[in-house]
Amino acid sequence: MLLPSERTGHSRFAIPIQVNEDSICNIKHHLPLDPVTVIVSAIYDDLLQNLDSSSYFNDRAILAPTSEIVNQVNDYMCLLLLGDSVDYLSYDSVYKSSQNNDGFKDLHTTKFLNTINTSGMPVHKLTFKVGMPIMLLRNIDQASGSCNGT
Repeated sequence: MLLPSERTGHSRFAIPIQVNEDSICNIKHHLPLDPVTVIVSAIYDDLLQNLDSSSYFNDRAILAPTSEIVNQVNDYMCLLLLGDSVDYLSYDSVYKSSQNNDGFKDLHTTKFLNTINTSGMPVHKLTFKVGMPIMLLRNIDQASGSCNGT
């Protein structure tokens, strides 16, 4: 057990522990402790060598509790891939009512719509790189093969 100021539980409470190779965790101070980096490195350890292997991706997954964390993982993994990224922005427009209601004129601005990030809706900005694996959650165009499961 690690206590504040880098002391261990057995040293603080004088618990006798036999120290050997298997009882020590060698965490180096220079290693990144960002959870996204650690998890991606553990699950997709040789990502660049397996970009063309569908079985590599079928055997691995990172489950995240929120869309925000999913976006953090996706952004980090995109940075790992070689090449230039291309951003695609959603097309948003606000329907203007024919009624003249000044109180509701700027209620749903395009800027506001672009901040909405909820389950079932894509984010406003999607970033892609050539060769990047993409998982479709909906059937976009089954005739051309753009559907979930492909």
